[in-house]
Amino acid sequence: MLTHNFLPSDHIRVVILRRIQEYERFLLALNYKYSLKGNKESFLSIEKTNAQNHLIDLKSILHPIRYVPDDVVLEVFTAVVVSGKESSVSTDTGLWACSRVCRRWRALVLTTPSLWSDINLDF
Repeated sequence: MLTHNFLPSDHIRVVILRRIQEYERFLLALNYKYSLKGNKESFLSIEKTNAQNHLIDLKSILHPIRYVPDDVVLEVFTAVVVSGKESSVSTDTGLWACSRVCRRWRALVLTTPSLWSDINLDF
């Protein structure tokens, strides 16, 4: 799930929400242990960092942008095309930047002919 931006299934979503709660409880327990120890033991620090990283990864899977329908994303891309008057030959345009965000957005940008119907050539 971390290598793409496709929607997680309902079952996966429930599992991820459960894991997020587990990691949050684990971090609370680690913080409590931290406060009792007074000194920062390295294994607690490593465990805390690992748990925080896993929590960030899990939350990214449930990020709201994954739930935005393709037609809404395409409207945003259309606004990018209308607002930008760069040369169509340049790969530094807003539309090309959108295509570099993730696999899903790249597919949307490259397979939507209306985004490429106007050609601007700067000489």
